[in-house]
Amino acid sequence: MPVQIFNNEYTVLPANVLAKWATIPPAIAGDAMNRQNVMAGRISPLSFGMKMAGQARCVSTLAGDNAALHAVINYLQPKEILVIDAGNYPDRAVWGGILNTRANLKGINGIVLDGAGRDAAEMREMGLPIFLSALSPAGPHKGWGGIN
Repeated sequence: MPVQIFNNEYTVLPANVLAKWATIPPAIAGDAMNRQNVMAGRISPLSFGMKMAGQARCVSTLAGDNAALHAVINYLQPKEILVIDAGNYPDRAVWGGILNTRANLKGINGIVLDGAGRDAAEMREMGLPIFLSALSPAGPHKGWGGIN
């Protein structure tokens, strides 16, 4: 299972700056960024009213493969948001109750997933904000890897 990790240097935003971003509605933030770099319309909250703000940690994985997600969990810092490019593949979930429990224990602020999740009722009970493009009961494989 190949997983490529990039250790990019970046400036961690101070808590007071992130707190200010948390008060700005998403549409206004998008307008302020020239209406670019906003989520695709297909991505929606797992439950009504979910919201989050934080510094993003991005990971890309092949369709239906969550091996890279298991690896990246170890790198997550409290208050980060995990942004997952899973190719908008709707037929095999790469995120579910097990990974959500681990993310919750890390104290992150939420998940954005362009792909499928499962265990929706369990994840709703956990309360971690999750935005995703699909739900599927089909579980993931771990054979192809990804990029963090």
